[in-house]
Amino acid sequence: YENFNNDAQETDHFHEYAMEMQTDSAGNVYYAKAARHALPALVPQHGTLMMVDRDGRHSRVLARGFRAPNGLLVNDDGSFILSDQEGHWTPMNRINWVTPGKYYGNMMAFNPEELEPDETEPPVVWIHREIDRSPAAQVWVPKESWGSLGGGLLNLSYGTGKVYQILYQQTSNKLQGGIFELPIPDFPTGIQRGRFQDEWLYVCGLFGWSSDKTKPGGFYRVRATGKPIDLPQQLALTRDGLFLEFPEPLDTKQATDPRNYVVSRWNYRRTANYGSDDYRVSVGRPGRDVVSVSSVSVSSDGRNVFLHIPEMQLCDQMRLRFRIPSARDSMV
Repeated sequence: YENFNNDAQETDHFHEYAMEMQTDSAGNVYYAKAARHALPALVPQHGTLMMVDRDGRHSRVLARGFRAPNGLLVNDDGSFILSDQEGHWTPMNRINWVTPGKYYGNMMAFNPEELEPDETEPPVVWIHREIDRSPAAQVWVPKESWGSLGGGLLNLSYGTGKVYQILYQQTSNKLQGGIFELPIPDFPTGIQRGRFQDEWLYVCGLFGWSSDKTKPGGFYRVRATGKPIDLPQQLALTRDGLFLEFPEPLDTKQATDPRNYVVSRWNYRRTANYGSDDYRVSVGRPGRDVVSVSSVSVSSDGRNVFLHIPEMQLCDQMRLRFRIPSARDSMV
């Protein structure tokens, strides 16, 4: 064993974990540093993304504003994907697409520029606790692997023992996205980390704090069966509605029936309190607005669906429930 780098700053507070460790193609090391629980930062590394040079001689803070970042993905373009957990100044679980130099929402993380809450970066997607109570690491699916999921982004869940697909859309000034649960059995333990090797996904996890899955730990392998996956492979929102692209043609009669879609939306409140209720976009009171889908358009090949929503509005969270058979399933 060798002391590779001795720059990590620690106090005696229980919550300031060092979570995840990754390297880039040059051998530089990255890890995420949690903030203190319900208390302001004491040292500059509280609530940060850290980089350590490949020789271990120097380290630096790349981004700030994290609460309990459980999972880190290093992208080839110099950006990072990092999950964070619901708590103080973090009204719900979130997936961040991190650019160095930015601040990501937790006002109890080290904040040398004294930024205000509205000056911080939004997540790619909020994840409501009823869907995933504790997101962990993200993993890129290798291209040309796993059929329609090839080249896509997955989210592993410590809180539910599930794997989710993350779809994202680049708008003029930010990324926004959504998640869909993969149709595979739940793991018996929370899933923390994953790697692809030869088209197999290897995942490992444990049970250590709040989770729906309480087996002490496990190491698992997931393989592709070659069967089609009837999940959207592209998601986009416009001023007029919501677009979905599917890998297989849909049953056009079912896909064009607005009654097969239920859309709701709500906002969160970012405060120093732990978490947030759901708040109706329309009136600001607790609850969710149900959104009307006036009509549905389907492309000639049956794979692209557009939900016409007359009253599209900015919001923190939308939820879409749908049940649409594929053309393959509907054939007799």
